[in-house]
Amino acid sequence: MSKNLEYKKLKEIGKIFSGNSINAKLKEEKYTNINEGIPYIATKDIDYNSFINYDNGVSIPLNDIKTFRVAPKNSVLICAEGGSAGRKIGILNQDVCFVNKLFTLEPNHEIIGKYVFYWYKTNIFQKDFKDQLTGLIGGVSKAKFGNLTIPVVSFSKQKQIVDILDKAFEAIDKAKENLEKNIQNSKELFQSRLNEIFSQKGEGWKEKKLEDLAIDKKAIVSGPFGSNLKVADYRDAGVPIIRLQNVGKGQFIEKDIKYIDKEKAEELKSHSYVVGDIVLAKLGIPIGKTCIIPDSFENGIILADIVRIRPDKGRVNYQFLEYFLNTDLSISQLTKNISGATRPRVNLSNVRNIIAPIPSIDTQNKIVEEIDKLSRDVKQLETHYQQKLQNLEELKKSILQKAFNGELV
Repeated sequence: MSKNLEYKKLKEIGKIFSGNSINAKLKEEKYTNINEGIPYIATKDIDYNSFINYDNGVSIPLNDIKTFRVAPKNSVLICAEGGSAGRKIGILNQDVCFVNKLFTLEPNHEIIGKYVFYWYKTNIFQKDFKDQLTGLIGGVSKAKFGNLTIPVVSFSKQKQIVDILDKAFEAIDKAKENLEKNIQNSKELFQSRLNEIFSQKGEGWKEKKLEDLAIDKKAIVSGPFGSNLKVADYRDAGVPIIRLQNVGKGQFIEKDIKYIDKEKAEELKSHSYVVGDIVLAKLGIPIGKTCIIPDSFENGIILADIVRIRPDKGRVNYQFLEYFLNTDLSISQLTKNISGATRPRVNLSNVRNIIAPIPSIDTQNKIVEEIDKLSRDVKQLETHYQQKLQNLEELKKSILQKAFNGELV
């Protein structure tokens, strides 16, 4: 940052105030889905790309406005509390009321709101903001927030910086949008080829229920009832358990692992898994995500909404079956049996009755080789695109730094 720049405290360049909390019952009865009023913005209505959802269905009627703080158009909102503190930032394009976990800065006539908005996104401001966080949930007081500083230049210079950043970020965001489309296209290409492979009806292919591919019913089981394994049973170490968040589509997600002690695991051994088993999620959207337990993960216990599948290895290549269970052909069989509106799920019987097209083991092995190669190619392409996305994010940071260093013209 240039030493010649003048710095002012945020409280010196505009009005800073927090919003109003609303009782949940009052919010639902009085402020939800009304025909007119000023939008009421909560933290959840601002995303990490600075998009603000003004059409969330919650508004403050005009005759109640006098009891609320109103942030005018061009004010800058920032989340001041919780995990998204300092990270959720928005520039208003209309007047709003807002929750008390947000701060708004209404800039004076010498300051452009968009200039402040961009300053909030710089690494320098983000570091200064984080240094002020206190408390268990992490929050910044209005007083500390107001004492944070911003480099102030002439109004015309602010406008020049904002114009340059607007154009640069518009181009970068367009490039990111294209890359994200490419990533999505590559995933869709892989899924399309997967569906195509398992839709063929080659010679020797037979349709089999999953339960008919297993030696006995114990080979396909779900986790214990919730009353048999509670959060209170979790330990910091011991026998690992697999939860819904660990099951991805064709990928085991080894993070935030929970454990139980050996005695509890022995009690629940009928719900165990071993390395190499197939596990399927019978709750959530998309339903039926399936993966194989990798060699790097320990044997353990599955939770209630997971199904462990252990077919006869003499008849089924596990990777072949994993690929099939992630196709639309398999998922559609589960989807038609979904129950529950808020937490869609299927039961164990639905999983056992999934019908899979099964060719000979030799054919299965060849198909796995083909899909594996396609999967590697797609992942390599996605890695390439992801690196480009990361480079664009770094470019944004670099441009921001140069803008506030006076290096952009």
